[in-house]
Amino acid sequence: MDKKYFAFPEDGQIVVIPYGQVRQGVPPVTLNAQTGMVGVPEVTTNGVVVRSLINTNYRLGGPLSINNNLINPPQFDPAFLQLNQFGGVDNTGLSPTGSYYIVQLVHVGDTRGNDWYSEMVCWTADASAPPEQAIVGTGSDAGLGTGGW
Repeated sequence: MDKKYFAFPEDGQIVVIPYGQVRQGVPPVTLNAQTGMVGVPEVTTNGVVVRSLINTNYRLGGPLSINNNLINPPQFDPAFLQLNQFGGVDNTGLSPTGSYYIVQLVHVGDTRGNDWYSEMVCWTADASAPPEQAIVGTGSDAGLGTGGW
């Protein structure tokens, strides 16, 4: 069985995390109205989309806990999740445990307005899987070898 990974650059290094697992060393965040959630999260074909007041503690791959009762259910055929843009990795729906990890993160701010938000797309984290340490490095020392992406 081929293992799939989520990779991204951060601070001049490449971070590689197995799909379905959260990034180690990043404190977990519980998100609700009392902790800064804005609006109602919703399930899309790309994952659970959620907005909060700006928080620079969020990290790509970092764990995020959201009570599933606060999330709008999918407004499309759930079978469509099988056809998502992420190579058939089906981590984009609702987590049975409310455990997610951040795969897309944008901080939005306007010095002449009130928009100061963090907007995230999250995938289901497999809480039952043993955590693996993220591989962090630059170039060939990131554990990626010489193979292409």
